[in-house]
Amino acid sequence: MTTPANPDVPWAKQAATPQPHATQRVRRMVRTLPGWEPLPPGEILVQRHRREA
Repeated sequence: MTTPANPDVPWAKQAATPQPHATQRVRRMVRTLPGWEPLPPGEILVQRHRREA
């Protein structure tokens, strides 16, 4: 049972056509950051026990 979209009901509107992004969204990991010494305020160092194999 399908009914036509009613312009008075915002949730019944069709999705807009996708627009191309203005910039490329490429995530890059930064691997060369120095370690923090001392740690920044509010940060704690957690060392978990390693499981012996």
